[in-house]
Amino acid sequence: MNKLTRTTIQLFIISLFIGLINYLLRIVFARNLTLEEYGLFYAVFALVSFFAPFRDLGLGESTLFFINKYVVKSDKKRIKASIVIGILPQLILGIVIAAILFLLKGYLVKNYFKNPLADPIMTILIILFAFETIRPTLIYLFLAYQKVALSKLNDLICSLSILIVSIILFSFSSSSKTTVPAIAYLIGSVVAIVIFGIIFYTQFKDVIKEKAAINKALIKEMFNYAIPIMFSTAGAMILVYSDTLLLTYFKGVELVGLYNIAYPALGVILIFITPISIILFPKISNLYHQKKSQDIKNILSIIYNNFLLLTIPLGLAFFVYSDLIISLLFGVKYIGATNTLKVFSLAFIFIGIRDINFNIIAGIGKVKERSKILYYGAGFNVILDLILIPKYGASGAAIATGLGFALMAYLTTKLILKEYPIHIEKFIQLKTVFSGLLFLASLSLLKKIIVMSNAIIEAIIVCTISGIIYVLALYLLKVVTKEKILFLKELVLKE
Repeated sequence: MNKLTRTTIQLFIISLFIGLINYLLRIVFARNLTLEEYGLFYAVFALVSFFAPFRDLGLGESTLFFINKYVVKSDKKRIKASIVIGILPQLILGIVIAAILFLLKGYLVKNYFKNPLADPIMTILIILFAFETIRPTLIYLFLAYQKVALSKLNDLICSLSILIVSIILFSFSSSSKTTVPAIAYLIGSVVAIVIFGIIFYTQFKDVIKEKAAINKALIKEMFNYAIPIMFSTAGAMILVYSDTLLLTYFKGVELVGLYNIAYPALGVILIFITPISIILFPKISNLYHQKKSQDIKNILSIIYNNFLLLTIPLGLAFFVYSDLIISLLFGVKYIGATNTLKVFSLAFIFIGIRDINFNIIAGIGKVKERSKILYYGAGFNVILDLILIPKYGASGAAIATGLGFALMAYLTTKLILKEYPIHIEKFIQLKTVFSGLLFLASLSLLKKIIVMSNAIIEAIIVCTISGIIYVLALYLLKVVTKEKILFLKELVLKE
């Protein structure tokens, strides 16, 4: 097994654990907070996090780029300078923006959140905002020195610390628990910063002790590289947080709570898509730099001709059992998120393909084009939010998000196929959709026929039988063959 394959497998496993831990964290929050408290935390979190790109300025990725440049030259003074130029402006801006948010806190608590419980939550998250940029900077520093596993372990330790602290505080807190998530995030970030700060210091002590060779030319270069990244990141923040921010403004924190139950519920199946996306980036990038266009086309052919195989049954199963999934994972008090989860379940295909496409585009060096598509999607999403949220609430926000991802999925696929034209087997896609309809019909019919006192066992039996019918349909229609499976295995493991 070659080094690239080992690294990607390590990333896959660590990313899988991070996804599972973050999912457990949501469940812990939901189980220990009321709907209003849960929604309030994520409303405050969204507002504070929205300003992160204007604190970071894209300097994290800029630091990564320039350290790589000077590592090749073994220029430790310039490496130290790149670190200093990267981190100092972020810390200064973090403090400045935190101070502004603190001054506006009273107004926002009264007029935007309309809940006094937002005050202590916002105070804690503002403190976190002021220095949290140190953690992603450490991640970029490890990446610059090819310590990829350490960079992901940073996220893992942070998430695990937040989960452990949350469980402890919820278990022993006798009074209000509204501030527990914010305190847990603060402590988790501090733990990760301390641990990986020490690791970086011990491994790269010579660089830290070196005198920084800072000059105007390097400062200008780093900021010229960083600013476009900042705008790209800002677009991502708009896409991620616009739903929550506008739901808070138009409908209040309870609907924010429902929305932030439905989208994470979908995360159960996204957990299995995200690591695939992560693996694709280094694989495609490696092939791109080796100018192996045919190998890239082979990978794209496998993805685009078989992506529906996995996403259709997963999405449909979540659509049919939305109420059970929510009540089982988060509790019956969040059952109002059922329709929102149904919308997300149908949008799952577009969310998955967009995530995969973004990593492919990064791998072939089309970062500017990706940023443009991100802004198109974010702008489209915000416009739809303004139209749909006032009337349809959380479900309206889900529809807006789904259509935004559909637009980005279309534009990214169009861009990729322009660079690497491949044959899309339309007849195979139709066969897959037909098999999916059989799966849905089987789910719906068996759900009525098989009625048991234990809803979980009932769902497992229904999904298992329906899954067998789906797989048989794929096999009989020759959508899945032994040759395809062997080809995919060879493609992934090939040097």
